[in-house]
Amino acid sequence: MTAAAILKLQHAGFTNDQVEALAEFLDDRAATKDDAAEIKRMILESKIEVIKWSIGGWFAVAGLIIAVLKFLG
Repeated sequence: MTAAAILKLQHAGFTNDQVEALAEFLDDRAATKDDAAEIKRMILESKIEVIKWSIGGWFAVAGLIIAVLKFLG
């Protein structure tokens, strides 16, 4: 919590204990840069998995089409 936010809360009538409790609560809930980096990494891994499965699926479809054409021809 920033100093400006603390001052605003105190001017609004919050006690020091209330401001400290609120700051602790928000700090526990706030995402860190490491959290954001982890989420970005997970998204990237998911995209790679989707691409791999998509390419594999297209190769399977192409193989099936070739097999059917050879069987019919």
